[in-house]
Amino acid sequence: MFVPFARIILNGQIGDETQLGFKPPDIGIGLAVEKPVGRHVELQTFANYSPDRKYATNNGNNFGWGGEAIWFPLWRVGVSAEIRQSYLWTSLFNKSGWTRSAGLVVRDGFLGAPGRFSFDYVIPSGCVWAAECRLPPDLIQSNRTQGPEFYQEFRVARLGSKYGMRMGDKVAIYHFCDQTNPMVRVRRTCHTAVTIALTVRIELGGKDEWY
Repeated sequence: MFVPFARIILNGQIGDETQLGFKPPDIGIGLAVEKPVGRHVELQTFANYSPDRKYATNNGNNFGWGGEAIWFPLWRVGVSAEIRQSYLWTSLFNKSGWTRSAGLVVRDGFLGAPGRFSFDYVIPSGCVWAAECRLPPDLIQSNRTQGPEFYQEFRVARLGSKYGMRMGDKVAIYHFCDQTNPMVRVRRTCHTAVTIALTVRIELGGKDEWY
């Protein structure tokens, strides 16, 4: 498969998001596209689906999509900015929201396998109190989620110039708050959650020097 304009990637992951209220395991599949723009900029877009079950409802479907831009002032070190939107549907409630993050990307390697390490920080956003801002259509307060995300992956196999496989792991530490009545200003209960995931990504097309 030859993709002259970009690299297409099939994503799969398995992990644990118990501390975010989901029953393990966290399983997800998705599709991503990577496209370089000149020598110093890379654009990425992605969409992922996960049939995660919330403890509160014993069911759920989670879909997310977004985009990321990386600027490499140096070949090994880049600065990234990402925006993504997620949707959660359950039998008791539906919820959606935007997530924004910024961070660093470092091209590294291990035993001859090229890789990338990324550090991102999720920036809290969204409406909390109806008297101060406009709530989303679902009238659910923002969790004001924030915290660091760490991701390391390596290309573990390459078949010619057409196909490749990457493997990696993700760790994130989030601070977030429970929802309350947005019409009544009260003290919110907040938590810290740690999530982990192992990823497998299949490359279709592209050029080696992009990575």
